[in-house]
Amino acid sequence: MAGHIWYIQSVSDPDYTRGYVPRPDPALTSRENRKPRLKVHHRARIGEPVAPEDLPETYVLKPSHPAHRLDVPLWFNSFIHVRDDMVKVLRRFDLGATVLRPIRVELGDGRGVDTRYSTLLTSNVRPTIDPDASEWVGYGAVERSALRSEGGVHPGVRAFPSVREGPAIWSDPEVAKTVFVNDDLAQALLSEPFANQLHLVQGLFSKD
Repeated sequence: MAGHIWYIQSVSDPDYTRGYVPRPDPALTSRENRKPRLKVHHRARIGEPVAPEDLPETYVLKPSHPAHRLDVPLWFNSFIHVRDDMVKVLRRFDLGATVLRPIRVELGDGRGVDTRYSTLLTSNVRPTIDPDASEWVGYGAVERSALRSEGGVHPGVRAFPSVREGPAIWSDPEVAKTVFVNDDLAQALLSEPFANQLHLVQGLFSKD
């Protein structure tokens, strides 16, 4: 496998948040509505497989949030959501314990329903950042901004060579709000018209 690791920076870019949230149960408080989603996130974070039916199916506009257009290949609110053309690319690769569940987004104000998106959640979890080889250590439990430094990859951060093996997409339990992809998947995404909107960033491995 090629010698590069990548992550999708738009996953944590505030410009890619959208005001659509899972349809709440009106009989529950906002905290009670969030609790099942937090449990699902926790299960995925520890590598426990998640079934499609565990994820919300319908999203609605949060009244207090502006109605940003869904004109991006990826957006997030509660979970990561990817557009159909990105889903087609992802499905060409070994996704391991990754769920892609189609969702309905009710746009509100009589604007109809958008069905182009699927929720993406991966339970592929493996340690990725090599603390011994990395010069910069502000990536863990204390300071979880991980690989970023002034909008890019900090030059001192290195990944374990072992993550070359396994599914094409994964997360690191010590690195929040970051989805990693291998070089093959990254190159496929970079060949797509929407590539520049993903802000794919290349990282480096520590020595084998």
